[in-house]
Amino acid sequence: MGNGRAHDGPMMGLWRIKPGIQDIISPNKVAELTSQTEYFQFLEECAEIDALACVKFHAEWCKSCQAFGVKFSRLSTRSPSSVRYASLEFGSNPNLCRSLGVTHLPSVQFYDGGRGKLESFSCSPKNFAKVKDAVERLVDEKEKDALGE
Repeated sequence: MGNGRAHDGPMMGLWRIKPGIQDIISPNKVAELTSQTEYFQFLEECAEIDALACVKFHAEWCKSCQAFGVKFSRLSTRSPSSVRYASLEFGSNPNLCRSLGVTHLPSVQFYDGGRGKLESFSCSPKNFAKVKDAVERLVDEKEKDALGE
């Protein structure tokens, strides 16, 4: 595994795209997205496995983003496997970030394959509970939708 060759199994197509890209859909881990292609691939993979996607937008130079990132990583390890996390650095992808409406850092966006973008907001490390609350609420809503409630 990890040699970039196609193989049988649920991630066969991923191996053809880029070795190691399977990290994008790993639970309890924050995928570091480096391009527009990886961003859209992450959302597509989340939709295929019916996972809630949570994307953090940050800048390397931003102290607030660094503190936020620690909490974001910790949250990813404590969330249900139905939530996938990713991070996108603004400086490397300014056009994509602007096209997504990211104007303040750090920011977070939540997506559901069936419903598209659910929420988008900026959030300081001090107010990180807002992110945790959103994850819990969106997971609950998704479970209720699945049960037809």
